[in-house]
Amino acid sequence: MAVLSSLSVPEPVKHVLLATTKWNRPNTDKNDNCSREAELIRSNWKHITAKGALIGKFEKTDSVSAWNLVDLLLELQPLDLQSIYKDLDKIQKILPAPPEKKKGFLAKLFLKLFRM
Repeated sequence: MAVLSSLSVPEPVKHVLLATTKWNRPNTDKNDNCSREAELIRSNWKHITAKGALIGKFEKTDSVSAWNLVDLLLELQPLDLQSIYKDLDKIQKILPAPPEKKKGFLAKLFLKLFRM
């Protein structure tokens, strides 16, 4: 969560959409899905929803449900790209550097074979 706390105002987290899926699965009780969604909101998603993240449902197999989710995002005020770039720079400084990629056996072999 340190990454989320480094985001500026307007907080990009308010432009995050958490969507539940699989509402139309056969042999699935809608009440079970509702209780699972409530559990996610209470526990796993608690910190991000408290900061304003949106919640939606992908309920159907047709495109209507998907477009309803997109419409939720389109209703929001767009973010300023400069703010996003600044935040990405902050986040990049917080995150550890990726490990250096080691050359595999074949790469080493070809280097030895074809080195001039």
